Amino acid sequence: MALAVAALLSACTNGYEPARSDSRPEPSATMIQVTNHNWSDMNIYLVIDGIRERLGTVMSQDREVFRVPAYVLATSSRIHLLADPIGSMQTYLSPPILMARGQQVEWQLENSIQLSSLMVR
Repeated sequence: MALAVAALLSACTNGYEPARSDSRPEPSATMIQVTNHNWSDMNIYLVIDGIRERLGTVMSQDREVFRVPAYVLATSSRIHLLADPIGSMQTYLSPPILMARGQQVEWQLENSIQLSSLMVR
């Protein structure tokens, strides 16, 4: 039995390494940084052609960074961000955003939500 295990292990370690599919560098991910200056905690969504996709929550007076799924950039031309304050019926929808792979989006949510700003780098 021990001989069979030793033979199996030596067969598995023959020095051959298959080509790795991740050998070329991955393109930079598209990230969204949300800084919440609002008094309310916010649920943050991507709105893709009218359909919401939740990114996560940003607590009041805090900052979070979210990764944009790659398929979003490949399939949609109309992307918005939506801030949904927890415990409130009022939401805030950003203007349309044109994002490309590797870009960084910075969204500043202000206490007066209409004064919020968005920047794409």
